[in-house]
This record gives sequence, structure tokens and C-alpha cells, in this order.
Amino acid sequence: QVFDTKTQTWDFLRISNEEICRPSEYKSVTHEGAVYVKCEVERMTCKLHKGIRWSAADLGVMNMGWRSFSSLCVIENVLYLYSWKIYWYDSRDRLWKDLKGLDIYPRLSLSNHVKLNDYGGKMAVLWDEYDCGMKKEIWCAEIAIKKNLFGAPSGMLKYFDVLSQPVNDIS
Repeated sequence: QVFDTKTQTWDFLRISNEEICRPSEYKSVTHEGAVYVKCEVERMTCKLHKGIRWSAADLGVMNMGWRSFSSLCVIENVLYLYSWKIYWYDSRDRLWKDLKGLDIYPRLSLSNHVKLNDYGGKMAVLWDEYDCGMKKEIWCAEIAIKKNLFGAPSGMLKYFDVLSQPVNDIS
């Protein structure tokens, strides 16, 4: 379903491509006025532009980041991706580029469960690790994002610590 902000009502949204309606795992992200939906089983991406029509998404190398373990987020209209390290998508060059300025990659590479989130214009990175006694720990890093004169972002680590050790781990 989709919420129409003009009429303030919910309505079913028809998806023209039957392949994306099959049972599957989906990922979605909103970027530059469009919703992108990635179907893991069919290995295809569809785009809903301005809530009007679906089409096959022409994302070029953007699909590189849509793996089952990856995480996407948008901060100030820049798309970021975690896929063993953090990248940003250069819409002009249509390329994923490394987010410079970070030294937390050795920690992140130990986990398959990394999530990126917009945290008031900064990036919050959450992941899990297991200590030597095999107790699960949940970690967090807060990354400030700064852009250079050309608009290319870089990251600066502001906070980095363990948040908790879950009492009952069901994973």
C-alpha cells in the first residue's frame, strides 16, 4: 500500500512487473525522488518515480551494493552503502566511491549484520560482534559527514563503543 499525502488516504499500488511480485526478500531505498525496490530472488530492481509508474531501474553499477548482507541509507540526499566497507553513490559519475576518513573497517568486517542509519545528518553504524567468550555485543559508531568543495562526502568518527550485551541471543 501507499499513502497519498494529497488525499490523506491509503491505496493499493499496482506493480506492473509481475516478476517483482513473486515471494522473495526485498530491499528498498528512496533516493532523488524515486523509490527503488530490489528483489533478491529475481536479481532485478524496479523504480517508482513520483508515485506514478513503475519501470525497470537503470542503476548501472548501483546494483553492486544490493546484496543480502548490505545496508543502505540516505543522508542529505546522498546514498550510502555498507558492503564490507562504507561507500557513497556519486549520481553524476554513476559510481560507488569509498567514504574516506574512516578507520573502523577492521571492526565492521567481523560482522555480517551491519546497519547504516541517518542520525540527524550524521551516520549511525550498528553491528554485532562476539567476544572471546562468544558473548554477543552490539556496537555503535557515530560518523559526522562533511562535504568538500565538489560535494564529495568524507566521514569523521565521533563516537565508537559497545552499546550492550543481549541477555538472550536468539540469532
